[in-house]
Amino acid sequence: MMALTQAIVLASAFPNIEPFNDILIIFFTMCIAAAGYIENDIFDVEIDNINKPESVIIGNDFSEKRAWILVAILQGISLLIALYFLVFFQNTTILYTYFATSILLFLYAKWLKKSFLIGNIIVAFLCAFTIGILVLCKKLFFYDNVSIKNTDFLMNFAFLITFFREIVKDIEDKDGDAQFGAWTMPVVAGNIVSKIVAISALLWLLFQIFILSAGIDTHTGNEVLFSKYYALFLLELPLLALIIQLIRAKFKTQFHSVSTIAKIIMLFGLGYFFMF
Repeated sequence: MMALTQAIVLASAFPNIEPFNDILIIFFTMCIAAAGYIENDIFDVEIDNINKPESVIIGNDFSEKRAWILVAILQGISLLIALYFLVFFQNTTILYTYFATSILLFLYAKWLKKSFLIGNIIVAFLCAFTIGILVLCKKLFFYDNVSIKNTDFLMNFAFLITFFREIVKDIEDKDGDAQFGAWTMPVVAGNIVSKIVAISALLWLLFQIFILSAGIDTHTGNEVLFSKYYALFLLELPLLALIIQLIRAKFKTQFHSVSTIAKIIMLFGLGYFFMF
């Protein structure tokens, strides 16, 4: 999903495609993210054995040693790409991004994931930054004054719905997190407060989509009508249904369902990006 998002944004938001460099940026992001996911699985083995034992890979299908080797390989590839941009474009931004995101993902997997709200915000920010890094690279390396098409909407959408989904996942994983001393919002403040915070993020997102849809120029005919219907039936109504489903959710399977539907709505949000 991350690679698809970046490819679509690169193809539609920027004036020219730089095939080799664009692919490198996507691959750079994917390798860092994949390394972060593996680190998260390594550090969460004990908790995952309680929360989702059927999904545990480390220690079953994949040894911890092999997992760390794969982390090193992925981070090594990302570092080489960052050095490429340093050498050929004389710019250290990607190198700094490599160190900052790699360290942040390690800290998240090791400690910050178990903290109150900080881990949720970090994941939401990094999800939004998968689009932000494209803007950063294009402005720095290729087009100083490029006009970028509504990437701010997509970054904001990614941040809010990821933040919502992370809180829901914390509610789903509450039992295992509590047993191992995690200080996530559901453990500290309970499910009701966590639901209120998560729903508040979706309501803010709904408000922004409504304002954006209502403000689209009305003189372009069928395209405008289609974009408004798209926003209504594939974003606004599904988000309202998701809120209702979360309010009613009581059991682990129900929270998992909410999290899965949120991921699907992410794809609809990516499609809405083409409406502008």
